[in-house]
Amino acid sequence: MAFDINSFKANFQDRARGYLFYIMLNVPGSVLSTDQTRFLVKSSAVPESTIDVAEIGWQGMMYKLPTTHTYSDWTVTFAVDSAHDLYSDFLNWQKMIHNPVTNEQGNPASYMQDQEVWLLNTSGEASKRIKLVNAWPSSLGEVALDYSSKETQEFAVTFTYMYHVEVTA
Repeated sequence: MAFDINSFKANFQDRARGYLFYIMLNVPGSVLSTDQTRFLVKSSAVPESTIDVAEIGWQGMMYKLPTTHTYSDWTVTFAVDSAHDLYSDFLNWQKMIHNPVTNEQGNPASYMQDQEVWLLNTSGEASKRIKLVNAWPSSLGEVALDYSSKETQEFAVTFTYMYHVEVTA
């Protein structure tokens, strides 16, 4: 069968856009001091998931079997608000996990929160939701300072989580 432009056009469907997403950030109740969080998200991604492989030798061949499912960390980049409230909120969240002054560990039930990435269609409606289960901020990135720059400040937060699932919107 030959390639035909009319066949292509007849089967062409609109594609998803990288900028059509929404982050539904859930934080422990006492941590968040600003309601601007959703407007300060700059970028993110749906994290990678991998099924690990175990190799078993059989008659000189390697037979590959699936084993555990692993999930990469999730990173969200935020713009910094003028009062630096959001950055402070993440510092407080991390202090709930481990307080560096008292060396106390927090209760996982108090700091682990489900997070959601909403994938939007071109009409702006949620077509899929990806739920990241039991997420917590494992890394809080730097805020670059530079006298010669006119760029707004930003920082990245890396979340560690148990697993993610697709939820129909």
